[in-house]
Amino acid sequence: MTSVQKRGRACVACASIKIKCQLGSDTSLQPPCERCVRLNKECHILAPKRQKDRVAELEAQVANLTRLLKAQGIDNPEAATPGDLRDASTSVSSPPSSTVAATASFSKKRRLDGTNSEALRTTRSPPTSTSLSVSAASTETFNADTFKLDQILPYELQQHLLDRYLDHISPSFPFVPITGDCSLDSLRRHRPILLQSVMYAAGVGILTYDMQEDIAHLLLNRIAAIALTQVEKNLELVQAIHIVCIWYRTPRHHRHVAVYQLIQLASSLAADIGIDGPLTTPGMHFTIEGGNLDGTECWRAWLSCYCMSAAMSIFLRRENSTTWTEQHEQCLIYLPASPVALPSDKWLGQFFRAERLCGQIAEILEFHDMYACHDISEPDTKSKLQSCRNLILNWRISIPQSLRTPLITFWEHLASAYMFESVLHTITNKQSFTAPYVSERLSLTDFPAPVVTQDHITAVYELISATHAMIDIFVAFETPTLIALSGLFVASRAAYANYLLAKLYIATTVPGNTLGSIVDASIIRAEEYNNKLVDASSRVSTVDVRCSCARILGSANRMREWYASYNASLYSDGGLLNAAAGLQFDSYLAGNALPPVDGTGSTSQKETEWETFFRFSDSAADFGLDILFTEPVPSGIDAAVMGMPFDEHIQK
Repeated sequence: MTSVQKRGRACVACASIKIKCQLGSDTSLQPPCERCVRLNKECHILAPKRQKDRVAELEAQVANLTRLLKAQGIDNPEAATPGDLRDASTSVSSPPSSTVAATASFSKKRRLDGTNSEALRTTRSPPTSTSLSVSAASTETFNADTFKLDQILPYELQQHLLDRYLDHISPSFPFVPITGDCSLDSLRRHRPILLQSVMYAAGVGILTYDMQEDIAHLLLNRIAAIALTQVEKNLELVQAIHIVCIWYRTPRHHRHVAVYQLIQLASSLAADIGIDGPLTTPGMHFTIEGGNLDGTECWRAWLSCYCMSAAMSIFLRRENSTTWTEQHEQCLIYLPASPVALPSDKWLGQFFRAERLCGQIAEILEFHDMYACHDISEPDTKSKLQSCRNLILNWRISIPQSLRTPLITFWEHLASAYMFESVLHTITNKQSFTAPYVSERLSLTDFPAPVVTQDHITAVYELISATHAMIDIFVAFETPTLIALSGLFVASRAAYANYLLAKLYIATTVPGNTLGSIVDASIIRAEEYNNKLVDASSRVSTVDVRCSCARILGSANRMREWYASYNASLYSDGGLLNAAAGLQFDSYLAGNALPPVDGTGSTSQKETEWETFFRFSDSAADFGLDILFTEPVPSGIDAAVMGMPFDEHIQK
């Protein structure tokens, strides 16, 4: 029998279906092969591709670096300092011109006061002034992330932003503390992506808008590149995404990026690297795909993934994609008890419990179900409200007095607001309680008008009390603290409380209401509390109009315009009430003939036109960018002001 010979390289036809190329009895090892002869196919072999000479590329890079060092007057690379290497690297591409102004103003900086700043890090050494070895210099020079960051920010400004994050931002909201060796040189070498996220969060009010945009593009592109490729994932990437979500700013030219997408990505990466697996003894290190990590770091990150997912599910009124498991409960117990836990972890544990409490209330009252309307007076709803009340009471009692900070109290009132929000629900208006909380989404026709009972009285007054307390606590924070607090978790909830007050104001003043018989509009004080948020928005916008807090609180400015328009129509001679003539709401609208809402929840064209009169058709809400940020950035921004140091903003 004739032997079958195998060719060293397969022909194109065989290679396309990944099978062996056999020549049959042909001994020339040339086409055609046996399969091509049998199938009457053209058999040919492509010439081998020439592989790139990687060694030659690296040698060219080293030669280029040597020329740059000589151009800087450094003949001996071993004697090069970190500053010299940065100057040489940044000479390849000059930084934005705004960097010069930021660097010139840097000498005027002072360190912001922080709370327990030393407890949030174990090692913090100043930048070294000694010479680097050739290997250390090469490591920093060839780090692409560090190199790109140096093109945007000078070394001294990076140190200033890191100090600000460690001394003020992280102590104000210790969601992602930087542990271990958190010196700038260490972060540049070993955790460059985390450093970029710190620069992203701490640049508010210090960096110009162009510099903030450059950092945002660098960081988001890097996260996308790592997350969507086969590059090894690690805990540093998860922490960087958390920082981006907590202090998120909508960057230009990244319209496809939204907070909820980043939150889902962080949860997926956390599961990929294995921190959702079985727990270990507190304080012990264990090996996962992301490396040998401290258990407390993993527990903190995994609980953070749940909290962000739970908050976003309430904003969107969807089911939470991250289910609370027994492992979350164990993480919550182990985190503050760990021998290497930070002092802030005890407070953070209470914050995690508070966010979990809000998620439970949302589940009990079916926030995600747009067709579930709970009447306060029904026995089933009373039972659910009692369950929510018990959860709040149990959590409140478990909080030690030393941890009962204003922010924890803020969450206590937030849970109460979620519990009694259903008094404002109708069968068709639940969708209007999703974010963004802007005046454009208020309706004058879809409001509750129940037969008032004692349960409705209790719910309305509890809701008023909770929303007032939330706004009072929020506006009492100083301006630097408002900026340091998370827009995702805190400022958005203040906007939510303001939105509920507007809903209450409509339900008690619009013709045809029934809740107005149990509470006077003056008790709601809706405009007064909206003006408090307007003042807070003005304070924050003076520092940086693009920060998350300023963007979210911008909705209060539009709400103030809405109140002026609504009240003018409400009490005018031909307005909504016309109480002196004794007209009913239906007779007032007779000329417009508003038909009722149909079974699908849609309204007629005539009703839409009528409601538009009380809305703002020129809405500038950023619905396509992020569901929380509602106001556009003014076009005429003083560049000189944005180059001013953060401290001078506050003094001004």
